[in-house]
Amino acid sequence: MSACGWLPCAAGTLPHIGGNATDVGAVAERLRTITSAGTPAESHSANLIDDRQNAQKVYEAIQYAPAWVREGQATPQALAVISALQNSQQKGLNPEDYQASLWPARLAGLKAAPGNADTVAQFDAALTVNAMRYLSNLRIGRVDPKPQSLALISIITTTTCRSSWYRRS
Repeated sequence: MSACGWLPCAAGTLPHIGGNATDVGAVAERLRTITSAGTPAESHSANLIDDRQNAQKVYEAIQYAPAWVREGQATPQALAVISALQNSQQKGLNPEDYQASLWPARLAGLKAAPGNADTVAQFDAALTVNAMRYLSNLRIGRVDPKPQSLALISIITTTTCRSSWYRRS
């Protein structure tokens, strides 16, 4: 763990080993851009705007520092979340909804270029969006049942009213 606890350090660079320093300012700027414009991780999202807005709130809270990368590598917490995403079928979810097949390549890319601000930001943003989506799906399911329940009630009510009307005629 860094001297800053679980939150990213706010100094000029992320903690590093062996000269793989990542410029926090460059990562922060890239995360701002990604969360403003949307991320590749959001391309499969049914609710692109909410994903982007929620990611912005997360990164604003931590001053646009990476949440999942330390010393140029994925944190143990990131690896645990990735494992959960890849094994989400055990929870009745579809792992590809969380881009499970892309995580090995993303991890390899991060390992190959630990000081690259764009690589760090893309990895971090993708994991943030997919983790939020996964947690939301665990909590309320992949489809929010409330709007559909209202539609179903409307259909049942309309059908019942029509049946009553036809019987009276």
